[in-house]
Amino acid sequence: MRFTLLSLSPRRLARVAGPYLLLWVALACAIIGLAWHEIAATRELADVRLEAGNLPAAEFAALAALESRVRDAQRRHARALAAFAVLALAALTLPIALAARRALWAEAHRTLIEEDVALERGQERTDALTGVANRRGFEEALAACHADLAERRQPFVLASVDIDRFRRLNDTRGKATGDQALKRVARTLATTIRRSDLIARLGGDEFAVLMPNADGRAMRRPFNAMFTALTVAMAGEGWPVSFSIGVVAFETPSAAPQEASLLADKLMATVKASGRNGVRFAVYRGGKLYPDPGLGSADEDIAV
Repeated sequence: MRFTLLSLSPRRLARVAGPYLLLWVALACAIIGLAWHEIAATRELADVRLEAGNLPAAEFAALAALESRVRDAQRRHARALAAFAVLALAALTLPIALAARRALWAEAHRTLIEEDVALERGQERTDALTGVANRRGFEEALAACHADLAERRQPFVLASVDIDRFRRLNDTRGKATGDQALKRVARTLATTIRRSDLIARLGGDEFAVLMPNADGRAMRRPFNAMFTALTVAMAGEGWPVSFSIGVVAFETPSAAPQEASLLADKLMATVKASGRNGVRFAVYRGGKLYPDPGLGSADEDIAV
């Protein structure tokens, strides 16, 4: 496993290296301040101004020689203090730098592991062929929507999308064409949903569309547009397939998330039973499935 310090974000880099840098700056300021104080004190002792007019020549010469020796001693003391400050900073910098480097590499290693785990988790929830969510990712998202509806009364819409006569296309045109059709369906679905919505391939030619925080009053337009987009895309490729779509708006939670998925599947099955190639809408409320008033169809026979 390879990693570099560049894999750290600026925020993480500052969080890890910041304390070490502050410690080094504090120690550097203390050492430099101490050295400067000693040098200044020595300079004060050496700053003797002789008054030549008030002293005899012999005493003046003696004091001048003394002043010269004091200044020489001051310069040596200053150089010694400066050397001590440099050595002290160097001695402190090395362990601080090594500790900071060790902490940074540990953080970079942890960051890489977190990214690898996130990638693996994403792959576990993604359909390898189409790139949309797989059944596991769908079930987790559906469970979250079901919980939000039960706890916060946030409705959601769930659609079951099945490709009509896909097996015939697979048998007559080949598996490669069937795979291309599945990819095209996934791409087309992705162009008709919100960023917060989820597309999943549940297996074979069965897809699901999950719309969190959406209700029945707004479900007809996007799914009718979705049905039209899918139909146009398949016709443009010359593939003789159509779509049966069952859309259920959940205003109250079903007994379990799996039953919500089952209701959407059963509603889609009624489209297939009535001739395929269509969309049917319903609203789930209080343990019963009600037909969408705009269609005037009856779906009371679909029970939980």
